Amino acid sequence: MRDLLQVAEQYLGANLDVKKGLVDYYNRYCLPLVKKERQYKMKLEDNWCAMFVSVVAHKAGYASNQFPYEVSVYYQCEIARQWGTFYAGLSGAREGDLIVYDWLNNGGYDHVGIIKKICEKHIITIEGNYSNTVKHRTLNRASRAVKGFIRLSGIANSDEYATLEALAKGVLRGEYGNGVERRKLLGVNYNRVQEMVNEILTPSVVSPALPHQQRVVDEKTELDAKAKALSDFIGKSDIFQTLNAAEQDRLKEQNGIMWQYSEILGKRIEAF
Repeated sequence: MRDLLQVAEQYLGANLDVKKGLVDYYNRYCLPLVKKERQYKMKLEDNWCAMFVSVVAHKAGYASNQFPYEVSVYYQCEIARQWGTFYAGLSGAREGDLIVYDWLNNGGYDHVGIIKKICEKHIITIEGNYSNTVKHRTLNRASRAVKGFIRLSGIANSDEYATLEALAKGVLRGEYGNGVERRKLLGVNYNRVQEMVNEILTPSVVSPALPHQQRVVDEKTELDAKAKALSDFIGKSDIFQTLNAAEQDRLKEQNGIMWQYSEILGKRIEAF
């Protein structure tokens, strides 16, 4: 069984062609693992956060009794409840578990991602269908948008993670040089080690010390929830289809600007 996080990170920045590949993979390999009455063939225009974590889990080698294969976040949580692996809140969550969101804090099951890193005040996740691609998200551990988490059977290759962490610390001590020399010495581990180095060098990204930094993180969390809700309204609501074309265009423009604003806030958080 491969490392779930390692597989997920291969899809960061996924474009339309990659998304098509994910949809095709789910329909071919994951769909047969879903209960017959719940089997739904994914389409390119569907929301795909649950599909993404299902594809990642399958590629990582998780069996159908180890992972809740589904395209619905709600039914993923229902399966996890039956298994006794769904937990409200984040107390006890581990890196490699699934994180579940309720954006409007109204009892919904709106989104799912994979927990990459847990820090004192923040969590970093990897999520599909985040601005229609695969991205990292940084959020406050106390965020009201977090519904709970799904415990998986464990992270494969935890020893490998420790090895990569040791390599990253070696890089910081100057043991692996710079540029071409570092890439040559680290070989296939270069990208993952370099990402870990960057995380170590920017602790404030996940643990802002100043009140104004915390406000930016909270603002992004709230904005993402609103932008997601509007995206769902545009993509799913029958009411949207009854609006005149001009109003539909204005809402789409508004939604695009909201996501652009979110991207800017994300860049500010990364620079803390």
